[in-house]
Amino acid sequence: MPCFLVSYTHLYIGEFVNSFIDMSGENVHIISQPMRCKKFKLKGIKYLLYEIFDCFEFLKNSIKLIIYIRKEKPNIIHLVTIESPFTLPLLHLIYFFYKGKIAVTLHETHLWGADNRSKPFFHFFDYLLYWIPFHLLSKKISYFSVLGEYVKIPNILKQKNYFVINHRPIDIQEYKYVGDKITFTITGIAETKRKNYQLVLRAFNELFLKNPQLKESVKILLLGKLQDPQIYDMIEEYDLIECITLFDEFIKEKTFKDFIKKTDFLIVPTYRDSPYGSTKISGSFGDAVSFGMPFLLPNYYAEGFSFPENIIRFDDDSLEDTLLDCINMKLNKDEYMKLKNKAIMYSKKLSESMKRVDLC
Repeated sequence: MPCFLVSYTHLYIGEFVNSFIDMSGENVHIISQPMRCKKFKLKGIKYLLYEIFDCFEFLKNSIKLIIYIRKEKPNIIHLVTIESPFTLPLLHLIYFFYKGKIAVTLHETHLWGADNRSKPFFHFFDYLLYWIPFHLLSKKISYFSVLGEYVKIPNILKQKNYFVINHRPIDIQEYKYVGDKITFTITGIAETKRKNYQLVLRAFNELFLKNPQLKESVKILLLGKLQDPQIYDMIEEYDLIECITLFDEFIKEKTFKDFIKKTDFLIVPTYRDSPYGSTKISGSFGDAVSFGMPFLLPNYYAEGFSFPENIIRFDDDSLEDTLLDCINMKLNKDEYMKLKNKAIMYSKKLSESMKRVDLC
């Protein structure tokens, strides 16, 4: 039962807070996770031990926060980042010591039981960590939000009110049309665990082998810190160094937006067997919606969901053809601007749906 965000006095708790929420006069507690990027580099038992260690570290701050909550007695606590080991001690404390209403933003609904597919061994620990606190917390949740209209809703929450938000605020940038130059962009940290860079880079290589005259007209932008050296090896293997822009450090927001203004198409390169498009959204998808961009999306992402025309579907084995179609569309200014305007309208429509109203 979809709905909108209730207009009560909130305490927002999370790693970040969606800025579409009007927080004037309300309390915000942003949970810092400065070691998160280091954690992503770990594997196996080291990853598990690191998560356990951080849970204990976070427990100290959680106790202080609970004391604050009991003193201030907010009407609603809105947990913005919840599917993280950092929050587990806090979830238990809130369940036992807070008597008011609770709202949550779900980032990974498979951890709430929304996806019954078999998981690798270490996903078992995710369920072991989250299953009990999430089921306890679900009994006290008044409403929740998800980050995509196509995200699967877990059974334990299907009777609750919910609303859909974008993972970042709608912030349509003034587009700079540049003649016969075509820029394709992939946003976010450049790593191969979650993004299929090999598929995209190989498709560009095949495209340029068949159409060498296009190579000088195409720019490929990896708009995020290059974290996986394998990607650079792929770029060399596919002879794409001269048409790719890379970054060796995190990108500031202003720089990010400057490059977005010059982008023609975003690409969302997820894997077929990943949870993206099913129980969680891709950050690249959210970026494209936020900035009103046309973008390319695999057919298996939110498979069967009907997206508007500004979202261009592709098959893994025909991405090369889709890229060529996009290039030809960009060279026809009128055709491309129609697509661009549809993307902006789609973003504005989502922005309108995020306005706050009372939840009755």
